[in-house]
Amino acid sequence: MVVSQPLDRVGILLAGGRSVRFGEDKAFYRSSAEAPTWVEKTAAVLLPLCNRVVISANHEQLTRMKQLFANESRIQVVEDLPGLTDYGPIGGLYAAITQIGTAASFLILAVDYPFMTTKILAQLAATPNCYATTPSQSHYLIAHLPDFQRAIEPLIQRREHRVRLLMENLATVPLAFPPSAAFTNQNKK
Repeated sequence: MVVSQPLDRVGILLAGGRSVRFGEDKAFYRSSAEAPTWVEKTAAVLLPLCNRVVISANHEQLTRMKQLFANESRIQVVEDLPGLTDYGPIGGLYAAITQIGTAASFLILAVDYPFMTTKILAQLAATPNCYATTPSQSHYLIAHLPDFQRAIEPLIQRREHRVRLLMENLATVPLAFPPSAAFTNQNKK
């Protein structure tokens, strides 16, 4: 599938979670010795749709993450901001937006979705200000958002951690998808 790249869409890949329930760092997990890491898989599905991808990583991941993507000029790794390391996805989104600046739109994906496809993300990219839903769940970390810096700052100031509130602040709408393995959030091996 050939997808034209927009001039000003940035992918944000959230990879800095602690992976407590998973038992090891999901970002660097491989299903076999030859398989790519989950962060490589999820970055690969974002790249055809974005002019660049920013990976939000925690301090412990930073060196390894930068080494992993050293030869990919369109991927930038940013570190969680001091004082916000336990904010979960909101902290990762805030770290990304404050360190990369503005763009026309942002395609959001969490490393927890290693079976996501470019085809599904292309449907999101074609719809402004939306997040994915399936019949059983809202997937706030699979989204296409406008510039959200002004909408996320009050959440950070109030020490609010819920991504749903960011979606409400932006008046983000759900985009329905049928059930699919692509939407399985991998919390356990």
